[in-house]
Amino acid sequence: MNPYDISISSESEVHQKLMNPYTWRKNWIRPYESSWSILEKFKFANTLTAREVLKILGTDRVKSLKAGIGSCHRNLITLSGFDSHTVQDVLGFDMVSFHQKIINQLLSPLLERHRTTFFLREDLAICEACLKTGYHSIFHQWRFLHYCPFHLSPLHFACPNCSQIYTYEMTDDGFLSPYVCKCGHFYLQESAARFFYKEWGTDDAIRCNKVKTWLSEVNYNSKKMESIYLFTEKGLHQSPTLFDGVLSFLTNENSKTPKRYISQITTPKISMIKGDQEKYENMTYSKKSYPHIGEYSLGKSRLRVQQEDLFLSYNQLISSIARNLRKTVLMKHKTCIERYFLGDNAAPKCPYAFAYVHWRSFVQGFQSPRHVTARYKRPKTVDHRFVQFPFTLYSEFFEDVVDLWKSQVEDISNESRASLKWVLGRSIAHVSISLFWTWLSIAKKLMTKFIMLQLPPFSYEYLSPFFLVLPFGEQKVYEIHSEAIPDKINIISEQICPFQTVKSRRDPKRREKIQHAKQQLRYYKISKPNYSNSLKRD
Repeated sequence: MNPYDISISSESEVHQKLMNPYTWRKNWIRPYESSWSILEKFKFANTLTAREVLKILGTDRVKSLKAGIGSCHRNLITLSGFDSHTVQDVLGFDMVSFHQKIINQLLSPLLERHRTTFFLREDLAICEACLKTGYHSIFHQWRFLHYCPFHLSPLHFACPNCSQIYTYEMTDDGFLSPYVCKCGHFYLQESAARFFYKEWGTDDAIRCNKVKTWLSEVNYNSKKMESIYLFTEKGLHQSPTLFDGVLSFLTNENSKTPKRYISQITTPKISMIKGDQEKYENMTYSKKSYPHIGEYSLGKSRLRVQQEDLFLSYNQLISSIARNLRKTVLMKHKTCIERYFLGDNAAPKCPYAFAYVHWRSFVQGFQSPRHVTARYKRPKTVDHRFVQFPFTLYSEFFEDVVDLWKSQVEDISNESRASLKWVLGRSIAHVSISLFWTWLSIAKKLMTKFIMLQLPPFSYEYLSPFFLVLPFGEQKVYEIHSEAIPDKINIISEQICPFQTVKSRRDPKRREKIQHAKQQLRYYKISKPNYSNSLKRD
């Protein structure tokens, strides 16, 4: 059955025309049309305001409101403020079900693990060519796309005349009237405005091959799509290549984009691998060893030792990344790192050292960037009764992964640590390395204002996007697909260390030794007057 087939019998159509006082035709609705577009047409054809539309099509709760109607009722993603029966009576079809069918056709496999709002924009995205005929598609609100799939033209997120941003809600904010911005910019072309009843029935074919492929994969490869878990802390609008990465995974065309996405895959039997220590701990905290202790308490004990082992592996992983960076990118800046917090703050500082001490402080949980180079300072300790990660500021995603894992298995404390370490470890490694290059890219700018920062001045916008494939179950393959970190050479070329030669790198340390020797000599001259005379005799 075609989800866009909303035709009704001629008898009921005649009845509707007699009973319905509003100007409306069902053939004005086009495939993949958004709720905003449908309601904007209804407003235009009947010269209505957004509030009047809500009073006509809204729920009893919305109709009873005498003051302002809240954003939750005006939301066009959830359509919670609209009564489906009233919409059916007025428009001749159920707009709420129509909207949900489109969402399911685009995203249903991904909605098992992700919220709908993650994929749809909160502000109105505009294709001017589409709006000339009064049409706006749900594709325009799709965060995966930055261009119109019908005209292949870039989407706009504000009025081209006054830069007014419109929210994706049933509201008149920013508009003088339907399709007219507050600045007077008219989106409809003249013919469409005069003869809208003809123009609004015209369909445009989807020209974007990526969108066509996606729609095909949703129907025929839904099981594979259901296993995807996206890095949700970074918005899709900040990850323009993620759509290509997901498509290449679904169509098994990873080899065609080697420079963009890197794929890592486990062995099929990784979920069955258990080390001797793991087997011993599972047996120790079992009913066989402690028959008088309840399973709940034993499970908590197994979870605690599991978290201890996992947290240790995370710290070892980050330490190994730091060691690799010191041997490669930072090889000529080791002394810069050691003396970064030594001496005068007004002295020249190395951007590589600035990036390293701040990066490692935040990803490994040091109390302060100063503790990174301190000899006797160590990363934070955590309570292993709870799921925790070294970097608390970026741990929400990993906690969500663990929660998802718990929901898919009978007892996560009995799960193979090999699979947990692989999935979480690869993810932590990717985020950690991305964060280092982020710190290095902005070090030059930040050093003009700060010597030390207690909180990072950025969130997730700079992280290279990635997604996991988590099918769960025995002999299932886990995967991570991550975007290669771009422009490493450019980032390095922009950073200039003030100590370009070996002599200049050693010079501050030499001056420090000379200063220390002078202080000692001054001390001896004051406390031991005969010391200088003995030096002269010698």
